[in-house]
This record gives sequence, structure tokens and C-alpha cells, in this order.
Amino acid sequence: MRDFILGTAGHIDHGKTELIARLTGRRTERFPEERIRGMTIDIGFSSLKLPCGKTLGIVDVPGHERFIDNMLVGSAGVDLALLVVAADEGIKEQTREHFEILKLLEVKDGLVVITKKDLVDEELLEYLKEEIKDFVKGSFLENNPIICASSVTGEGFDEILRVLNDKVELLYSKEYDDNEKPFRLFIDRKFKIKGFGLVVTGTVYSGSIRVGDSLEILPFKDTVRVKNLESHFRKVQEGHTGMRLAVNINTTLDESFVTRGKVLVEKNYYKESTKFVGFLNILNSYENLKNNKRVHLYVGSSSSVCRLTLYDDLLEGKTSYIVKLSCQNPICAVRGDKFILRDPSAKKTLGGGVILDNEQVKLKDLPGYLNDKTIIDKKDLSLNISKVVERKGIVELFDLAKKVNYKSEYVKKFISETSLNTFESDGKIYLFSYDYQKSLFEKLEDIIFEIESKNPFQTQISKEEILKKLDSPIAQNIIDKYAKKKGYLVDKTYLLKERVSNEVLSMVDEVERDIKNLGFSVLPLDEISLKYKDKKAFNSVVAILKRTQKILQVSISPEIYIHSSTLERLIDLLKDFFQRNNELSVSDFKELTNTTRKFSIPLLEFCDKMSFTKRVGNIRQKGKKL
Repeated sequence: MRDFILGTAGHIDHGKTELIARLTGRRTERFPEERIRGMTIDIGFSSLKLPCGKTLGIVDVPGHERFIDNMLVGSAGVDLALLVVAADEGIKEQTREHFEILKLLEVKDGLVVITKKDLVDEELLEYLKEEIKDFVKGSFLENNPIICASSVTGEGFDEILRVLNDKVELLYSKEYDDNEKPFRLFIDRKFKIKGFGLVVTGTVYSGSIRVGDSLEILPFKDTVRVKNLESHFRKVQEGHTGMRLAVNINTTLDESFVTRGKVLVEKNYYKESTKFVGFLNILNSYENLKNNKRVHLYVGSSSSVCRLTLYDDLLEGKTSYIVKLSCQNPICAVRGDKFILRDPSAKKTLGGGVILDNEQVKLKDLPGYLNDKTIIDKKDLSLNISKVVERKGIVELFDLAKKVNYKSEYVKKFISETSLNTFESDGKIYLFSYDYQKSLFEKLEDIIFEIESKNPFQTQISKEEILKKLDSPIAQNIIDKYAKKKGYLVDKTYLLKERVSNEVLSMVDEVERDIKNLGFSVLPLDEISLKYKDKKAFNSVVAILKRTQKILQVSISPEIYIHSSTLERLIDLLKDFFQRNNELSVSDFKELTNTTRKFSIPLLEFCDKMSFTKRVGNIRQKGKKL
């Protein structure tokens, strides 16, 4: 479920606001000065109920060059563009700049409306239509309707409505995953309502919220509660992607701090940054680009002065670059966000593009981002996941979700579509690349070689020392794989330099699994060994499992073992039992472990020996080591 936004674009006094007023029956000017001067100063909002039953949100933007900052705020997040050209003036300077901005923001669809049709004759209209066709050639507006209309007579408005209806129906027929992303709304205005408190408005960039949800306002990280929601002058219980939303929030923040450019977000997912990597397209009309140039960056309703650093030298005819953006003020932008750059001294748009990363990156590492834009454009989450992990080597799942801007539960579904390795530790899932694993193996070999060179007669190596030097969340996993590959043994404390045959190594996992699967129904070793032909190898495996403390001996005659994980489970059961009871009988133990007397007796005697229980006559009490 998502909604869609129509954004206007065009030169000052070309009739954008009058067109929207005639189309919707609602004027978008909010300030008296705008009506007095007949000029839009700030963005205005409206909505249009379409014949298909859907409601289209509308953002009207100012056409004057002085208010281009406001135009950029309004154009962010637009799904359909309505490019307005006045019949009596034709294509003007701001028509061109607005259109370039829409292309840089990668708006995919829209239409052109020639306004003030009543002021010119048909011959001039036909000439202007041909001029506009040439103007939009090769863009998203090529082959889209060019409609001649008059806000005075109403001519052309039925056709505008029909075209918008068809386009919106097409948009709704497609599938979207925007609501699988965490919630984010760039604040574009705020106001107070007596008895309700602070209200912030904006277009929902991604995700969804409900009344009662807790969110954060960046950069303050102040927790706010959603008291009420309103969209297009109607109270709603939830908001989702593409919706124009007014959010009544409960906050301890001073109202003066909550301004345009601040961001309302789902907790724990987003951060603000001053360092970005981007893919930049430079306008052909801009001729004054220099490396390390001071520019203005615009993302959503946020903006900042920043320093632009290009990866490679400025080349004649080259119009796109991988760049670093170092901002004066922090901005909440993530991979895939569109941005615009303007030259503050020339007062011109120089280009725009896509955010690739929101972290500090060394200049020498920028080539690693050369194909990121192509991957983002494919909208293939598994490719995005692979690219991010391969570049970093290893990423924890939740951190990865923040990187690709999706909720972690959704990202988890796509892991199987990648060639990445996974490892779970302490409740966290880590994804790592083959190259990362290979580099850790090589590092481990170097560590062991260094230790063995210093102490050639040392028979065991401290695992703690290796873990510290490897410094990786998957270090234990790498040690286990390495030991198995090299024929070493691993216990809880040491890597033991004891070589074993491949035949024995191949049986270790199987024998361990057999003993583990028995659980509390422990069997004598000679019964377990019946399935194995090579008794000598079997006995060697048991010795390895004992030495590495994977299994523990319950009794000598008959020879019975319990797996270490089963013992941990037994200890937890006993602790829980003795919290509620003072005495444990054999029948209690049978019920606790869901076993027969045959298995219970040797296990109880083992617990007595280990001081987990203390035998007093025919009952057991809590032991000193429990």
C-alpha cells in the first residue's frame, strides 16, 4: 500500500497555482503576501479525488529563481511531474532549471500543460507544442501528453483529469516494497494547534506509522509519540509511503528546534551524517565545476553547504562522477536517496544524483563504488545486500538493514539469494564474503606461524590470544574451520597441535551428533559404536570429543557420555526445579528429563559426583555447584 504525489514545475507567473486551484477547487497559497503579489513564495499543498477513486496528493512549487530552495523541497519525493508552460511566454529560464531538476531527481512520469490558452491563437499553440516536444525529447516526458488548457475558461481540464487518472491507475497496478522500509518523513512545515500541540507535515518517504507509535526526530534523537494523524484534511489511523501527512506529536523538544529539514523517523534505523559518497550527474549547461568546490546539497527537505570532491580529474565530455560530499551540517540521507547540488555563487543548479553511502570513505576507496548506481537502479535487494557486504567484508544483519534502508526482517528473506556466508553469535546474524573469510584464514595462519616461530616446542596455543588478534565477530568460527582443515584439536581454552587422520576427522561431527541427539536418554558407548565399522577410529573420535570437552563421561561401567549442550540444559532444569522445591526424587527427575529409570539413575549419580545435587537417603537436595 502506498500513495502518490504530483508536483508542479515551471517558470514564475506561468499559472501553476491557478491550474491547481481550478483542478482541485482549493487554493494552495498559505501566506497573505502570496495572494497580494500573485506569486507563490513557498510550497503549497492540495489533493485531487480521481474518477478511479484514488486520491492524488499535489505539491505546488514557486517558480521564481529566488525561491528555488523551496522548489527543491517540494519536488523531493514527487512521483508525477506536471510541467507548466504559459502559452504567451513559452519556455523560460526557470522552466529549464525546474525540468533539469526533475530529471536529476529521476522522476519517471508526468505530463506537460500549456496554460493561458485563451491568450493566444491556435497557430502559436501548435508552434509551442512542437518547441516543447523538442525540449523534452530523450526525457521521461517524451511521448507524454502535451495538453493546452485555460484556468479562466476551464478548457483542457477534462483531458488533464483523464490523463492523471490513467497514470495513477497504472501506478497503483504495480507492486512496491516501500513499506518494508523503516518510516521516514522529511519535515517541510510545522504549526501548533490549541489543545493538540505541535503538528509537523511532510511526504512519507518510506515505511508506515500508526497513531500511538514512538518515533525519533533527528538530529536530536528525541523520542516523540504520535497522537493524531491527518492526510488531505481527513483524520487517519495510519500513514504510509507517498502520503502527505500531518503528524500531531507529543514531544519535550522546544518548538523552535523543530524546523524544516528535520526528519521524523522510526527509532534506531536512521542516523545523520556529514560524510557521503554519491553518484553525480553534471548538467551540460554548467561549465564552472572545480574539484573541492563549495556547493549546496539538497536531500528531501534538508540542505547543507558542503565540499565536493571528485574521484577522478575533470575530463572533457565527462558528465558523471563518483564523488565525496563533506557537509557543514549533518543530513539524514541513505543509500538510494536522490540529491541536488547548486552553485551558491552562480545561483545555478550544477547537477544531482544518488547517495551511495553515508560514511566517511577514503579517496582511494571510491573506485569500489563505480557500479553501485547500476545496482541501485536494478532495484534488486539481493544485489544491493551482496554489494554492501562484499565492500565491507562483514556486516551484522541490523547494520546491513540500515545500510540498504530496509527493515531487518525483510532483508533476512533475501540472504539465501546471495552467495554470502552467515554466522550467528550472541543472538546476532553476521553476513560475510568469501574474500573476507579467506583473508581471516590467511591472518590466522600468519598468527599461528608467528607464535610457533617464537615457541617451536609449544604444543598448545592460547585461543584467547588468537581471538584478540583476529578481532572479528566470526573469529571462533574461523578457528574451528581452520582446526578441522589442518587436523588440529580445539577445546575451550587452547588450539591443540595434535594431528589426527582424515578418517577420524570425517567421523567427529557424526559421532558428536549421535551423542547430542540422545539427549537425556544416554546409551553405553558400545551400543553407539555398533553403527561404525572402524572401531579404532571411533575410539579416537571419542577421545577427541572428551579432550575438547564436547562430551563428558557420566559413568565408567557401563561407559556412558553426555553432550555438553545436554548437560547445560540439565543444569538449567535443576536450577529451575530447586527454585520451587527443596527435594528431588527419582520420579521427579524422570519427569523433569522425560526419561526412564534406566537413564535417570546414572544421570543422577553423575549429578551427585559433580555436586549439582547432594544425595540424602533416597532423595536429592541442591548441590553446592548448582
